[in-house]
Amino acid sequence: MLGFSPQLKGRRSWQYAFTWCKDRDWVGFSPLEGATFVWSHSAGKACFEILVPWSAMAPCHPVFRSEIGLNVGYTQAMGTQGIINCQLLPDPLLQYEISPRLYRRASFAAPSSNRAMICGVSLESSHTTAGSPVKLRVAAPGTGATVLSTAIRQGKRTLKQSRVSVKATAELTTVDVPLDADGLAPGECELEVRDAAGIARRLPFGILPALDPSALHVELAASGTRLPAGSLRTLEFRLQEVERGMAQLRPHAVGTTLGSDLAALESDFQALLRGEDPVAKPKPGRTYPVVVFLHGSASDDRGQLDGMKGMLPGFILVAPYAWGTSHFYTTEEAQEDIREVLVDVEKHYPVDPERIFLSGFSMGGYGVYRTFS
Repeated sequence: MLGFSPQLKGRRSWQYAFTWCKDRDWVGFSPLEGATFVWSHSAGKACFEILVPWSAMAPCHPVFRSEIGLNVGYTQAMGTQGIINCQLLPDPLLQYEISPRLYRRASFAAPSSNRAMICGVSLESSHTTAGSPVKLRVAAPGTGATVLSTAIRQGKRTLKQSRVSVKATAELTTVDVPLDADGLAPGECELEVRDAAGIARRLPFGILPALDPSALHVELAASGTRLPAGSLRTLEFRLQEVERGMAQLRPHAVGTTLGSDLAALESDFQALLRGEDPVAKPKPGRTYPVVVFLHGSASDDRGQLDGMKGMLPGFILVAPYAWGTSHFYTTEEAQEDIREVLVDVEKHYPVDPERIFLSGFSMGGYGVYRTFS
């Protein structure tokens, strides 16, 4: 979701062109570099034009994709009397941060080799598994052979270099070229592709640890009798979260968070194989304080726990999920959920009942007051 405003200068100039959400995740109104927004009005009519560079819209490039889903919302204040709202396709949840979207299909015009196009490049997927190749997609115009040089970097180190030659057989030829990534450690990488004119494109991608969740389920079932109930439930939750992340990972996602979760899970199960409790080592007879954190709008329980990792050592961290992602601590059911969560935590973990703290941010902040009002 992209946002635009005609205020190019002044205290609200950050609204001129920004990214609001990406893949239904709020990204904090980050500037949309290279975009142009022009707005004018006359005789009671408003007109605007938006130009966005393809680099900011990956993977929605007309060379590799024929259409996208599109909706447009226009809002204008009318003095102090009210506002005008217009939408290409009426969607009552259009401005809610991570709600599902309604859209119309919009087709791209077919790319033409008459324009001075050297080549188009993209990745078939912006993530791969350790030991597997990276697949580069190349669109070459019908002007003979297109030669590209590639370099894979991790941090400041250049680890893999190669040359790619694509021979066009039509007005526009699209091919997938596997690039060797064997030996690269899991983590974030960058593929630089440079054409004969010296123009470089930099494509980020991620390498995920090669982990088999089904094998971890077997190991967890075998270890259940020697683990405390709290540790067992926590490992089950972490494994379910990794499986959920793998199922929902989109082809153009780098997978940074999932990669970290996979690495942490791999470390947990290595400790399990050594006979250790990878979650916690509570001292006999000791109880622990609990912090219950209610998430804000455009977040959820999982994102809240991810953001709290390592913040409060020695505490049991709990993050319930509201009945939605915006304005959903206002229902009685939400408060009842919080109470049920605490009952479940006290059942499975050594909780100090005198040190249970309820906190929250934004939407979760008023959820705190409502819970104990």
